Amino acid sequence: MPLSPRRADPGSPFIHRTAGHDVVMGPHKGRLFVRQWLPKSGTGPILIAIHGLTGSGMDFEFMAQRLAGAGWQVICPDLPGHGRSTHFKNSEAYATGHMSRALAALSGIYARGSEPVSVLGASWGGAAILLFLAAYRLRVRALIVNDIAFEYDPYLDRYTRFLRKEWDRRFSSLEEARRQLMARNHVLFRQRDNDRIDPNVMRRHLNAHIGRTFAGKYRFNYDRAFMRRGRIVPGSYPDYRTVMASLRADRIMLMFGEHSPFRDSATVQSLRRDDRRVEYVEIPGAGHAPRLMTEGEVAIVREFLERRAAR
Repeated sequence: MPLSPRRADPGSPFIHRTAGHDVVMGPHKGRLFVRQWLPKSGTGPILIAIHGLTGSGMDFEFMAQRLAGAGWQVICPDLPGHGRSTHFKNSEAYATGHMSRALAALSGIYARGSEPVSVLGASWGGAAILLFLAAYRLRVRALIVNDIAFEYDPYLDRYTRFLRKEWDRRFSSLEEARRQLMARNHVLFRQRDNDRIDPNVMRRHLNAHIGRTFAGKYRFNYDRAFMRRGRIVPGSYPDYRTVMASLRADRIMLMFGEHSPFRDSATVQSLRRDDRRVEYVEIPGAGHAPRLMTEGEVAIVREFLERRAAR
């Protein structure tokens, strides 16, 4: 499907486009919905941003608009089972190999040419993009890993079971669903930064996580089957030390929230000590994962990206 241009207003410094692409994930066929924010010139270095569990490409709207205004093309897909992409309602469709095929299709469409792109992955999306980059041996210019669990933690299994129950909830109003998301962000993800985020930005962010049922109720906009692939146990957890060592990334930034339960693992410490490509930053007031919806957080991302691009 061709890109659909949508300019926010005549004075906007960026262009917003959307597209849907057919993807084949093993035996499964679906649609991958993609948002793209570009500078008015339509050209510039590319950043592909991958959201986490229950999210969508709209999670990056605030950051993408500012980067596009500064000359970047920012590509933000809704991963399969999320947002406006296909909800397969079949847990097998979301196996790691199938998800990598979806990311390969995305890369083939938007990362063509000899110039390597930059990539940002948040939470589960960060883990998925690491496994994809390692499997496909793709070179990236700059890689930002936004608060992933580099080691097994029992919290992960509790979290996915919680999300299965959350999907079953139905709300009589959009406001009721937003309140539940805000409470979840504060308690489950340890976020303490709500007062620093513009209320209109927060409202758009929350609305993107909410869908409607046929009965006119509201629910959270992800596929419950995504969480049905069995328990997360130590023996099945990836060895991210080996994954990180294999990456063809010029530079890497590990970003964590100040209150994140995953920021101080042994793998994080060894990467900071042993991998010369790695930089580390903690976001004050944030939990898991920093939401990148304040000017200061976007400035950290932009400075890291452009410092490498200027060399």
